Amino acid sequence: MNGILIPQNIFVGDTAQFFFLLSETESAQLRGRGFTCETPIPVKDIPQNEMMSIKEIRIVNRDNGQYLLITFIPWETGNIHFPLLSFLKLETSLPSIHVSSLLEDTERMSLQPPKPPLLLP
Repeated sequence: MNGILIPQNIFVGDTAQFFFLLSETESAQLRGRGFTCETPIPVKDIPQNEMMSIKEIRIVNRDNGQYLLITFIPWETGNIHFPLLSFLKLETSLPSIHVSSLLEDTERMSLQPPKPPLLLP
């Protein structure tokens, strides 16, 4: 994976951040198109998908490099993909992110134990 996921283990409905390392050419191209560090990129024009909702995109400086910071909320478990961000014209595509399932982590079959039927008086 070419990035950092915070937190590393995410579940459906969690707000997460993904830092995607930009190459020097990608950084220069984004700056040339008016995208500056720490300024949010408008998300109203971003095509959303059913797998996640993107809340914010910005370029940040971190660890001697520039990263594309994507704040999102996943809505499905398993490996999910970011929407196509074609307006950024990145050289490499964003990797898929694994969203954990609460049931898989606890090794249970359901979230609650079975209950007997209600008895009416």
